[in-house]
Amino acid sequence: MRACPLKSVCPKKPTLSTEMLNRREWVKRFVVGSAVALTGEAWKGLVLADISPSVNPANVISLKIADYPTLRDRLDGGYGSMRFNLFGITIPNGIITVTRTPTDQFYAVSAYCTHQGTIVDPYLAGDTNAMICYAHNSVYDIQGTVLVPGNGESSQPNLPSYNNQYDNVSGVLRIEIPNLNLKVNSTTLFSVNGATQRFQLSFPVKGGAKYRIRYTPDLATPSTLVPFATTSTGAVSLTTISPTSNGTRNAWVDSTSAQGFYFVEMIVTEYVP
Repeated sequence: MRACPLKSVCPKKPTLSTEMLNRREWVKRFVVGSAVALTGEAWKGLVLADISPSVNPANVISLKIADYPTLRDRLDGGYGSMRFNLFGITIPNGIITVTRTPTDQFYAVSAYCTHQGTIVDPYLAGDTNAMICYAHNSVYDIQGTVLVPGNGESSQPNLPSYNNQYDNVSGVLRIEIPNLNLKVNSTTLFSVNGATQRFQLSFPVKGGAKYRIRYTPDLATPSTLVPFATTSTGAVSLTTISPTSNGTRNAWVDSTSAQGFYFVEMIVTEYVP
């Protein structure tokens, strides 16, 4: 490792033990539609997502701060900073860094270094007050602005930043990720076999992400995981789908309910290198 670009001795890198405390999945749910009645009434497409003024709800993900001790407790001099894996390291917003300040200001930026694409470390408070890419010594401030370009370059782009809104009553942080595309393309009543209906759900996916399906009869009842098939006649036995490329995926679910809602979830986990 080369000398830290801000100090003669590099600051101690954050340990995985802090970031991995009580690691939980962070999910974004969006409903694909209300189930048709057994009489065969038309299925109505409906998207359910976080609604914020002037924000496309299909591009919003929600983070419950209480689930993450690093952000909840802000152990680093009143700051807390973590990286999250949306859909891998191959595209600029596949990994993001979320940082909380002592005044409950949040910053969300891409963790994909604009020098050569290495993943940038979380924000370190104290003497450093920066995010550092140790591959080629790029240094960024808490907002993702370049302080020191990598490898002695004269300049390089800042890290992309993302609009966010924190509700200190619910403890939920909402982050807008452009082109996340959490929406439903179409829903189709594929077949009816006795009292069982098979529905085809069509939705856009990102390569490297992970998705699963849930059901709730009335939106107030906690949802449950639903097995599905990836072909129209296949066994309904899968619980997750992990596409390797961007595109549209189809899933088929069997239902005996007269009404209700199916959710497609994108699962987002903490990034651990």
